[in-house]
Amino acid sequence: MNLQEATELVRGRLEGDPTFEIRGLNTLFDAKPHELIFLFDARRLDEVKISSALAVVLPRGVECAGKHQVWVSDPREAYRILALSFTSASLPAEGVEPSARVHPSARLGPGVAVGAMVYIGEGAVIGSGTVIYPQSYVGEHVVLGEHCIVYPSAIIRERCRLGKKVIVHSGAVIGSDGFGYERNGDRYEKIPHVGCVEVGDEVEIGANTTIDRGTVGATRIGRGTKIDNLVMIAHNVIIGCNVVIAGQSGIAGSSSVGDAVMMGGQSGVKDHTTVGKNVIMTGRAGVANNIPDGLMVSGFPAQEHRKEMRERVLVRKLPEIWQGLRRIQQRISGK
Repeated sequence: MNLQEATELVRGRLEGDPTFEIRGLNTLFDAKPHELIFLFDARRLDEVKISSALAVVLPRGVECAGKHQVWVSDPREAYRILALSFTSASLPAEGVEPSARVHPSARLGPGVAVGAMVYIGEGAVIGSGTVIYPQSYVGEHVVLGEHCIVYPSAIIRERCRLGKKVIVHSGAVIGSDGFGYERNGDRYEKIPHVGCVEVGDEVEIGANTTIDRGTVGATRIGRGTKIDNLVMIAHNVIIGCNVVIAGQSGIAGSSSVGDAVMMGGQSGVKDHTTVGKNVIMTGRAGVANNIPDGLMVSGFPAQEHRKEMRERVLVRKLPEIWQGLRRIQQRISGK
C-alpha cells in the first residue's frame, strides 16, 4: 500500500510523497523506515521526531517536519481502519474437514468452513460464511448466524442462539449450567437449568469467558456488546446493546445491565440488581444496589464516583486527623 492509498482510506490530508510504500504499522520506537506510526498524544511528538519511521499519522494542527505526514481528525480511528487492512487474517477455505463430526440433520449454509475435530450436533443450523475452527463444540439445535467466527476449542452448548457476525474466542463456554442449588438437609441438590443463551448480532466474546444458560428462560446479550477475556455472566442475566465489559468482571444471576454501560476490569454486579443505561463502572467497582442511568460509580459497595473519591481522600488523612485529635485531647487533659 502506498501513502496516497492509506490517506484515502482514512480520509486524511497528505503532505509528502504519495508513492511512498507502507509495509506495515508499528510503535514509535520499533518502527522501521517503511512502517507507518501514529501520534495519539501530542505530548509524544519528540518521540515521533526521533523514530526511524519516515511516515506518520497526526492529529490536525500538529506538525512533524522531515517526515511524510497524514493529518486526520482522529488518529485512533485511522489506526483501526489501517490495521484492518494490514492484519486481516485469511479465513480457512469453505468445507468440512474429514475429521469433523457433523450430524446428518445439521444444516450448513453456503461458504461455511468447519475445522478438524469439530463436533456439530443434531439439528444445529450454521449460517452462511461462518467459520468454526478446530476442536470446537456446537451442541444440539444451536443456531449460529451468518459470518460468525468460532475460534479453536470454544464450546456452544445445546439450544443456544447466536446472531450474525458474532466472534467467539478460544476457551469460551456459552450455555454452561447456572450456579443454582437448593439446600436439602445437610446437602445441596442441583437445580436443572433448561433455558438457553441468546446472543445478538456483532457481539464479541473473549477467551475463557463463560455465559451460563437461563434456569428456565434465556440469558441475553444485546447487539454490539463486547466482552473481554475471563468474564463470568450468570444465568438469566440480561445485558443491553453496545455494552463493554473488561476482563475478570462478573455479573451475578438475574441481573440486568442497560445499553452502553462500561464495566471496568474486575468489576461486579450483585444478583437481582439493575444497572441503568450509560453507566460507567470503574475498575473493581462492586454494584450491590440498583444504579440509575448515566451515573459513574466506583468502590465497594459502588457509589457515585466523586463521593467515593472524597471519602478515599479522607481515609488517607485519617492518621493526620487522629494525631490532631490526640494533641487536642492531651491539651484538654493537661498532659
